[in-house]
Amino acid sequence: MASPLSTRLTLEGLSAESARDLVERHSGTVYRVALRLLGDAHEAEDITQEVLLRLCHTRANLRPGSDEGAWAYSITINLCRDILRSHRRRVLSLVPLEDLDGEDLRPTPDLALDRARRERQVQLALQRLPANYREVLVLRDMEGQPYKRLCEVLGLSESNLKARVIRARRALARALLAEDEEESP
Repeated sequence: MASPLSTRLTLEGLSAESARDLVERHSGTVYRVALRLLGDAHEAEDITQEVLLRLCHTRANLRPGSDEGAWAYSITINLCRDILRSHRRRVLSLVPLEDLDGEDLRPTPDLALDRARRERQVQLALQRLPANYREVLVLRDMEGQPYKRLCEVLGLSESNLKARVIRARRALARALLAEDEEESP
């Protein structure tokens, strides 16, 4: 059974098999990144559809050997930046990966409480970071993308990217320490 999106991509000029393949290859990753950057499931779904449509249109123009996945990340990041610019102070919501993947990996109640508390702290700390720091943390540390691909996606040299990742991690650590200090009596 074809999804509505793969049917739309078929109407945009891809064969049914190519449309299905494109959706399977990129939809999950694009959705996760958009959700983590925007914190809104509906906007993440919209971004996912838009990215897949743009990939469909630009696919023929990609140079042979180009990284289609990096192109998907670039489009995702740029669309998320546009939304964040239009909303300025949006609240970011981190969603645990098991919620995204539909798996139930529940720990014991004590561990779950500690994890939920820490997750909330990370959410609050991440919200305080500038968007460019959130982007590198989500793509590098949460999505596990290699530096080479991120250089292509973000248009940065490897040394600039590594410096930004270091600054972003330090900023996140400072924000987490500030959270801990606020909670301490």
